[in-house]
Amino acid sequence: MIQNREEILDFIKKNKDDVLFVGIGNRLRRDDGIGCVVASRGRNFLKEKFIDIGVSFENYLFKILERREKIIVFIDGMRIKSDFVFLEIDELIEQGISTHSLSLKRMKEIFDGFGKRVYVLGINVRDIGVGEEISEEVFERGKRILNDILKCMN
Repeated sequence: MIQNREEILDFIKKNKDDVLFVGIGNRLRRDDGIGCVVASRGRNFLKEKFIDIGVSFENYLFKILERREKIIVFIDGMRIKSDFVFLEIDELIEQGISTHSLSLKRMKEIFDGFGKRVYVLGINVRDIGVGEEISEEVFERGKRILNDILKCMN
Protein backbone atom coordinates (compact mmCIF):
# COMPACT_ATOMS: atom_id res chain seq x y z
CA MET A 1 0.00 0.00 0.00
CA ILE A 2 1.30 3.42 -0.96
CA GLN A 3 -0.14 6.51 0.69
CA ASN A 4 2.48 9.01 -0.40
CA ARG A 5 1.24 10.94 -3.45
CA GLU A 6 4.75 11.33 -4.86
CA GLU A 7 5.33 7.56 -4.78
CA ILE A 8 1.97 6.97 -6.50
CA LEU A 9 2.89 9.44 -9.24
CA ASP A 10 6.35 7.94 -9.61
CA PHE A 11 4.76 4.53 -10.27
CA ILE A 12 2.46 6.07 -12.89
CA LYS A 13 5.30 7.94 -14.58
CA LYS A 14 7.46 4.80 -14.79
CA ASN A 15 4.58 2.81 -16.31
CA LYS A 16 2.82 5.51 -18.34
CA ASP A 17 2.91 3.64 -21.65
CA ASP A 18 1.38 0.52 -20.14
CA VAL A 19 -1.33 1.89 -17.84
CA LEU A 20 -5.09 2.26 -18.29
CA PHE A 21 -7.18 4.25 -15.79
CA VAL A 22 -10.69 2.98 -15.08
CA GLY A 23 -13.06 5.14 -13.05
CA ILE A 24 -15.60 3.26 -10.94
CA GLY A 25 -18.25 4.36 -8.49
CA ASN A 26 -21.87 5.28 -8.06
CA ARG A 27 -22.66 8.84 -9.20
CA LEU A 28 -25.91 8.72 -7.21
CA ARG A 29 -23.99 8.25 -3.94
CA ARG A 30 -22.32 11.66 -3.82
CA ASP A 31 -18.55 11.30 -3.23
CA ASP A 32 -18.60 7.65 -4.33
CA GLY A 33 -18.75 8.98 -7.91
CA ILE A 34 -15.32 10.66 -7.72
CA GLY A 35 -13.60 7.86 -9.66
CA CYS A 36 -16.07 8.35 -12.50
CA VAL A 37 -15.58 12.11 -12.48
CA VAL A 38 -11.80 11.78 -12.61
CA ALA A 39 -11.97 9.28 -15.47
CA SER A 40 -14.50 11.25 -17.51
CA ARG A 41 -12.46 14.45 -17.10
CA GLY A 42 -9.28 12.52 -17.94
CA ARG A 43 -10.88 11.43 -21.22
CA ASN A 44 -11.01 15.09 -22.24
CA PHE A 45 -7.20 15.11 -22.30
CA LEU A 46 -6.13 11.50 -22.94
CA LYS A 47 -9.16 9.74 -24.37
CA GLU A 48 -7.39 6.43 -24.89
CA LYS A 49 -6.04 6.19 -21.34
CA PHE A 50 -9.27 6.68 -19.33
CA ILE A 51 -12.53 4.74 -19.14
CA ASP A 52 -15.51 5.66 -16.93
CA ILE A 53 -17.44 2.49 -16.10
CA GLY A 54 -19.57 3.67 -13.19
CA VAL A 55 -21.07 0.67 -11.41
CA SER A 56 -21.22 -1.47 -14.57
CA PHE A 57 -17.90 -3.28 -14.36
CA GLU A 58 -19.30 -6.38 -16.02
CA ASN A 59 -20.33 -4.38 -19.10
CA TYR A 60 -16.76 -3.19 -19.67
CA LEU A 61 -14.79 -6.27 -18.68
CA PHE A 62 -14.03 -7.49 -22.21
CA LYS A 63 -13.26 -3.97 -23.48
CA ILE A 64 -10.64 -3.68 -20.73
CA LEU A 65 -9.24 -7.17 -21.31
CA GLU A 66 -8.86 -6.51 -25.05
CA ARG A 67 -6.69 -3.47 -24.40
CA ARG A 68 -2.92 -3.67 -24.89
CA GLU A 69 -2.18 -2.06 -21.51
CA LYS A 70 -0.97 -4.52 -18.88
CA ILE A 71 -1.56 -2.30 -15.85
CA ILE A 72 -5.13 -1.46 -14.91
CA VAL A 73 -5.62 1.27 -12.31
CA PHE A 74 -9.14 1.49 -10.95
CA ILE A 75 -9.91 4.93 -9.55
CA ASP A 76 -12.46 4.71 -6.76
CA GLY A 77 -13.73 6.63 -3.77
CA MET A 78 -12.80 5.00 -0.45
CA ARG A 79 -12.99 5.76 3.22
CA ILE A 80 -9.31 5.96 4.09
CA LYS A 81 -7.14 7.95 6.50
CA SER A 82 -5.04 9.74 3.87
CA ASP A 83 -6.13 11.76 0.83
CA PHE A 84 -5.02 9.00 -1.54
CA VAL A 85 -3.98 5.38 -1.40
CA PHE A 86 -2.55 3.08 -4.07
CA LEU A 87 -3.15 -0.63 -3.53
CA GLU A 88 -2.63 -3.84 -5.37
CA ILE A 89 -5.89 -5.72 -5.75
CA ASP A 90 -4.50 -8.45 -3.46
CA GLU A 91 -4.37 -5.94 -0.61
CA LEU A 92 -8.08 -5.19 -0.99
CA ILE A 93 -8.95 -8.88 -1.14
CA GLU A 94 -7.06 -9.48 2.12
CA GLN A 95 -9.04 -6.69 3.78
CA GLY A 96 -12.35 -8.04 2.48
CA ILE A 97 -13.45 -4.67 1.11
CA SER A 98 -15.76 -4.76 -1.90
CA THR A 99 -18.73 -2.61 -2.74
CA HIS A 100 -18.96 -3.78 -6.32
CA SER A 101 -21.04 -6.62 -7.71
CA LEU A 102 -18.23 -8.77 -9.15
CA SER A 103 -16.06 -10.07 -6.34
CA LEU A 104 -12.53 -8.76 -6.21
CA LYS A 105 -11.11 -12.26 -5.99
CA ARG A 106 -12.86 -13.35 -9.18
CA MET A 107 -11.88 -10.12 -10.89
CA LYS A 108 -8.23 -10.73 -10.00
CA GLU A 109 -8.39 -14.25 -11.41
CA ILE A 110 -9.79 -12.95 -14.69
CA PHE A 111 -7.17 -10.21 -15.06
CA ASP A 112 -4.33 -12.55 -14.06
CA GLY A 113 -5.45 -14.91 -16.80
CA PHE A 114 -4.94 -12.13 -19.34
CA GLY A 115 -1.55 -11.09 -17.95
CA LYS A 116 -2.78 -7.83 -16.45
CA ARG A 117 -1.83 -6.36 -13.09
CA VAL A 118 -4.59 -4.58 -11.20
CA TYR A 119 -4.26 -1.66 -8.80
CA VAL A 120 -6.71 0.65 -7.08
CA LEU A 121 -6.12 4.37 -6.68
CA GLY A 122 -8.39 5.24 -3.77
CA ILE A 123 -9.51 8.82 -3.19
CA ASN A 124 -10.68 9.65 0.31
CA VAL A 125 -14.41 10.37 0.44
CA ARG A 126 -16.50 12.19 2.99
CA ASP A 127 -20.17 11.69 2.08
CA ILE A 128 -21.61 8.66 0.30
CA GLY A 129 -25.23 9.47 1.01
CA VAL A 130 -27.86 9.67 -1.69
CA GLY A 131 -27.34 12.58 -4.09
CA GLU A 132 -25.51 13.52 -7.24
CA GLU A 133 -23.21 16.28 -5.98
CA ILE A 134 -19.67 15.51 -4.96
CA SER A 135 -18.47 17.46 -1.93
CA GLU A 136 -16.13 20.33 -2.79
CA GLU A 137 -13.29 18.86 -0.74
CA VAL A 138 -13.42 15.51 -2.57
CA PHE A 139 -13.92 17.17 -5.96
CA GLU A 140 -10.77 19.26 -5.41
CA ARG A 141 -8.88 16.14 -4.33
CA GLY A 142 -9.97 14.42 -7.56
CA LYS A 143 -8.92 17.41 -9.69
CA ARG A 144 -5.54 17.50 -7.99
CA ILE A 145 -4.75 13.83 -8.59
CA LEU A 146 -6.00 14.03 -12.18
CA ASN A 147 -3.75 17.01 -12.90
CA ASP A 148 -0.84 15.10 -11.41
CA ILE A 149 -1.64 11.99 -13.47
CA LEU A 150 -1.85 14.05 -16.66
CA LYS A 151 1.58 15.60 -15.96
CA CYS A 152 3.01 12.10 -15.48
CA MET A 153 1.48 10.84 -18.70
CA ASN A 154 2.94 13.60 -20.91
